[in-house]
Amino acid sequence: MAFLEKLGADEPQQKLLKCVISAVFHNIAKLLRSSKITTSTSERSLLKNLGSWLGQITLARNRPILQRQLDVKELLYQGYESGRLIAICPFVAKILEGAKSSVVFRPPNPWLMGLMAVLRDLYDVEELKMNIKCEIEVLSKHLGIKLDEVTGPVTLTLRSSPVKDRSPDFNVKRVVGDSNADSAFSQGLTASAAQRSNLVQQRTQLQSGNFSLARDGHPVRAFTPSQKCKFGTRWFRDSAAAAGKLC
Repeated sequence: MAFLEKLGADEPQQKLLKCVISAVFHNIAKLLRSSKITTSTSERSLLKNLGSWLGQITLARNRPILQRQLDVKELLYQGYESGRLIAICPFVAKILEGAKSSVVFRPPNPWLMGLMAVLRDLYDVEELKMNIKCEIEVLSKHLGIKLDEVTGPVTLTLRSSPVKDRSPDFNVKRVVGDSNADSAFSQGLTASAAQRSNLVQQRTQLQSGNFSLARDGHPVRAFTPSQKCKFGTRWFRDSAAAAGKLC
């Protein structure tokens, strides 16, 4: 930054610094449109570095980030809806860290506190990943702000809820099904020899067990597997004989 200031010291309009800021916004937009931003750690790291650099050359120097250049609040909302908070939240946090050295944008600046209110709402979302929450906590400590003391309306209820099962921003707690309902196939692939033996015994017990037949107004009649087969054979024979008589 000092090097840039010396290079542009003779320019009253600071054209060099404006060119640098424009290049930063161009590369930020390119990364935000990338399809790999949620899966590539290198792209997310580059985006964080650009956010830190942007905060130092704008907010730290009392320069605003115009909405037509980058709508930071809307970016957070879109990241929440589209499952890209894993990249956008650290990026925004790095930008806002530059407000600590600012005379204009440090707390209680309304623009900054409005963004902190959105981050507070995101922090309270259930099942949000811990690394995203840690980014918000680090930012609040860096700025000397307590999240519990941040006031403002809850605005996330007005936005579309994300699909948490498919989002990389959330750790969804999956309910473990009944162990008796698990298929032998799914267990057998990873089961030990003792577990496979127990599965075979359970299957044998099911095959050798009694079966019952209940009808309205009649007592329950139990059948063993052999009786069941005989009953089925007799029913088939009787049905065939009845069909022959009809013919």
